[in-house]
Amino acid sequence: MKKTALLLCLCFNYAFASTPITHAYLAKIWIEQSNTKTEEEQILDKDFLLGSVYPDIRYVAAISREKTHKKNVTKDDIKSAKTRFLSGCKLHSFIDEQREQFVTDSKIYSWLEEECKDNPLLHFAFISNKYALLCILEDEIIRKKYSFEELVEHFNKIHTEEINDGITGKNVEAWHNFLKAYFKGTVTKEDEISPQLMPILLIRGLVGELTNQEKIIQYTDGMIDFFKNLF
Repeated sequence: MKKTALLLCLCFNYAFASTPITHAYLAKIWIEQSNTKTEEEQILDKDFLLGSVYPDIRYVAAISREKTHKKNVTKDDIKSAKTRFLSGCKLHSFIDEQREQFVTDSKIYSWLEEECKDNPLLHFAFISNKYALLCILEDEIIRKKYSFEELVEHFNKIHTEEINDGITGKNVEAWHNFLKAYFKGTVTKEDEISPQLMPILLIRGLVGELTNQEKIIQYTDGMIDFFKNLF
């Protein structure tokens, strides 16, 4: 119990908006609504998807959020980015900012607090960082509904734009290893997960029963519809 609580403390020192699966799924929706058709554009969209989950590499690179997340991003900023990878990165920041208002309007935290109160670990997770807990719940609900096998394959290679000031090849490799395990939903002995990211996988293991609750499913579906309309 004490060891688990310590890991929870480490995890909830992180500042979360949306987490990888939500970002990737919403990026796929953006692509679909952009009517991408040509083979060249489809190849470039792999870059877009990689970019959509890239900014949170800061968790393993130990750099400030400001270095990978831009403020006040608009849809025009996303469309006019120099590369598809950078476009995906900008979509990431756009989603983080827009989601905050949706979460506030939904009043989902009141429900979540009530659901967590009888489970000591979940209650501790809620009072420590309710934002992270909600993000991981969203990810788990989306992961159960949709396949991400093709996206996971993209994490086998390092994109040249992933290595830049303050972010090394080792950082990218550690981030990709985490993403592969996270999207698959399972961790094996062969997975080399950075210690900084293991607590996130632990939290995911605690939210299983909550993901079956109709209220959180409806909330997540509503969030997806919110972004479909916004895009």
